[in-house]
Amino acid sequence: MHDLIFAFIAAHRDVAYLFVFLILFFEGDAVLFGVAFLAHMRVLSLTVLVPLVLVGTLASDSAWYLVGRRLERLWPWLHGWLQRVAGPLDDHLRRDPDRTLLLARFTYGGVCRATIIRSGSMPIPYLRFLTATLRAVLIWMILVGGLGYAASFGLSWIHHYLRFAEITFMLALVAFFLLEHGIADRIKAKM
Repeated sequence: MHDLIFAFIAAHRDVAYLFVFLILFFEGDAVLFGVAFLAHMRVLSLTVLVPLVLVGTLASDSAWYLVGRRLERLWPWLHGWLQRVAGPLDDHLRRDPDRTLLLARFTYGGVCRATIIRSGSMPIPYLRFLTATLRAVLIWMILVGGLGYAASFGLSWIHHYLRFAEITFMLALVAFFLLEHGIADRIKAKM
């Protein structure tokens, strides 16, 4: 089944790259892990994915920063949500945006996006934000992308041995049923 999916993605690489770029505006970790996995399997090109993910993530972060800069005033409910989710990080964001954006990059549940939107609504200059998020994105790409790439390596290595494990498990089940049947016949014969 996975060979069909890989073949479909490989046949439609341009659409896959566009999809990766667009989906990075809403999700990051799973996308990066998945495309690194696909790069190791040679379904997608690593030399295309690295700059694509970098530019896509920076574009996404810049867009969310602009949401904080411009649209928070238009949507008052956004301010309440940001205050609840990212408000506790305000002091850290003012003092050390590099570390705060790096730590937020590895969180789930909207904290990363909320922190980026919050940095746009705070008086953090865009160039300062961009340099901080660039460092965070590079570290994130190395760690999460590296894990996805390594997971693919492990799975492709194990895939060969899983076939033997499946056969061994099937033989063990057959042996168990035969043994159970033999023991049941002996017990019936003694009664």
